Amino acid sequence: MRWCTSCGAALEGSPTTNVLCPRCGADNPAIQPAPAVSPTVRLLAMGGMAIVGLGFGVLFFVQAEPPPDAGQPPPRTSRSARATPKGPWLEVYRDDLCFVDANGDDVRDPVVWMSEGKDRSRVAVIDGRTGQGLWAATAVKGRPPLSCVGKDVIVAGTGEAALRGLDARSGAETWRVDLSGTPEVITVGEGCVSVLARGGAIAGVQGATGAMDRCASAPTPDPFAGPRWERTRNPRLIPAGEVELRLSAAASTEPEPKLTLEGLRGGAPAWTRPLDAQAPGVKPELMMVVSGGLVVVAGAERGGGGRMRFIGVDVGTGAVLYERPAGWAGPNIPAMELEGGRVVVIAGGSLRAIEAMTGEEAWQAVAPSTLL
Repeated sequence: MRWCTSCGAALEGSPTTNVLCPRCGADNPAIQPAPAVSPTVRLLAMGGMAIVGLGFGVLFFVQAEPPPDAGQPPPRTSRSARATPKGPWLEVYRDDLCFVDANGDDVRDPVVWMSEGKDRSRVAVIDGRTGQGLWAATAVKGRPPLSCVGKDVIVAGTGEAALRGLDARSGAETWRVDLSGTPEVITVGEGCVSVLARGGAIAGVQGATGAMDRCASAPTPDPFAGPRWERTRNPRLIPAGEVELRLSAAASTEPEPKLTLEGLRGGAPAWTRPLDAQAPGVKPELMMVVSGGLVVVAGAERGGGGRMRFIGVDVGTGAVLYERPAGWAGPNIPAMELEGGRVVVIAGGSLRAIEAMTGEEAWQAVAPSTLL
């Protein structure tokens, strides 16, 4: 069926011939068939459509997942709910940060856990001079406790009912001992460790050989003691020569509970310094170390956002010598230790060192590429 191009009346006749409209008398020329399309042209057209579609797809994903900004927090949630990290992830639990001399340069090197997936991790050693990863040991299940015995031996749990000793230079396992349960807490003595296993049994182990022997010089392992529990005391007191330093966090009922640092002489306040920072963590952890006549306090920037700040304060007068914003730290600061004039900090899944006297960053750690 054809239709008149002038009045729209129905027309009889072949589409390939001229037809005169019976209603209005208009000519309706023959309809020319469309030229045939060669297979080559069809293939090129289909390829072009596919490329256009792929381009739109790539554009969508680029817009949906922009490259991360180094100054912004990575897209991670809480420790228990976050997704598996893409690549190595340096972290510390149970204050496992300790130090060895892993390359013989007389600069002690931090030892931490390096996460590998959701529930596997490796003991990792970082060069204390440069922040470059040196090696990471064989992966184990979970993130058991670890400690350093002297400058040459690392003692770490296996994720099972056993403990192992690692050579600080090579990462090689030098001994392994079976325990009555999974190790939960390790305390260090003179050349030995005491280990609290799940179930309550305590064992002593010699760091050099792995021989099972009571370690009388090590503190009694206690799951409710140690550096982290000391940091949650509010206020927190530490000695600094003739002055005792008292760091406190304001009541948690305040909208932005600030930190206050005080210097005490003979138990009486010598000076008081409110600090422009908050205690990090849901349960405030009071982080400070003393280097000579300076105390370095780590806190969260006010207003939230998970950003960290280092504040250097003169021990004798309470004068603030520097304040250094230090980027994203996450919800807490798991560990902070003074080593060789530098403050080594684990925060937000990153390991970094700052110069204690200036607050300037010395390095940010790079995860080891050598995996044993």
